[in-house]
Amino acid sequence: MALAIAHTADAECRADIALGRAWEDPDTNATYVAMHLALRNFDEADLEVPYDVAMENDAWLGISDAWNFNETLFARGMVVGTVVAPWANLQAEGQNTVEVGYVVKTANATDIIPKYVNVDGEDCVGNITRLVT
Repeated sequence: MALAIAHTADAECRADIALGRAWEDPDTNATYVAMHLALRNFDEADLEVPYDVAMENDAWLGISDAWNFNETLFARGMVVGTVVAPWANLQAEGQNTVEVGYVVKTANATDIIPKYVNVDGEDCVGNITRLVT
């Protein structure tokens, strides 16, 4: 089932999220889930690196194992990171997709969807899918 992560009909940013299978650490009872973000830019101008990606969920305890995304802040469930790879420019009019991701640590495996995804200050729209059920 797909869920909207923002309600802006004319959003210039799109962030579709695919969630991996959750796994639990028996020593800490924390749950881990891989989050894969597919970012697209529908503005009239390219968005060149570096650019920031921000997300938030109060149930998140931390992130690890990020790819194509350098975590710069984690505080109270808010994650901010920077995309810096030279190939990761977001072309105008949705001409390409840039994949970023990380593993989120949470105490609540049923509450892992971010409240929002924001790219360089622009709220994104998108869908949530599960890679494995």
